[in-house]
Amino acid sequence: MEFTFRALGAQAWSDLVAAHPGKADGDAWDPDTLAPALVAASAVDPVMTQDDVDELFEALNMGQRQALMDAAWQVNGEATSVPFSLHASAILASRTAER
Repeated sequence: MEFTFRALGAQAWSDLVAAHPGKADGDAWDPDTLAPALVAASAVDPVMTQDDVDELFEALNMGQRQALMDAAWQVNGEATSVPFSLHASAILASRTAER
């Protein structure tokens, strides 16, 4: 089955992290509860509730669960960064120089 994830906005991310506080001092969040909640919050196809994710995780092995959690983390972190492009930088620099 294929899953599609979409990054959360800044407020939704902040709210989700606040709902899953760390267990120890200095921990920003609880990875055991935040990761499955992030899967539910980021899933757009299929749309999933927390109960759906809990039920799905019962049927999956650890590697499959980890793959879904990694995808949710990536779309909300790494995948949202803007890639650096030398070509685009050169175009922008030439436009700035024209002014």
